[in-house]
Amino acid sequence: MGHQERAKRILWVTACALVAVAAILFFIPDSQARIVGIGMEGAFCVAFYLVQDREFRAWEATHKDTTPSNGWSALGWGIVGILLFLAIAFAVFMVLAMVFPGHV
Repeated sequence: MGHQERAKRILWVTACALVAVAAILFFIPDSQARIVGIGMEGAFCVAFYLVQDREFRAWEATHKDTTPSNGWSALGWGIVGILLFLAIAFAVFMVLAMVFPGHV
């Protein structure tokens, strides 16, 4: 949608937030981690929706004759994102488990 630099910035902010969330979830008890994790997921979904909705509405207003692509085509990128999320979270957990061996 013409915002490549902003997309790169959001990607890095999201990756840093993932590391912070993984570290937070590592240090709290499992029973609370599930609740906190689900709450954070909801908050992130709302935040990303609000950011994307504003940008999409602006793009839509300037491109009235263009139809956006099908959302199903983004499914592959979603799967890649999930796999990257799991890889980064696993790496953070492994590092923290090595630094704090008695915590696990």
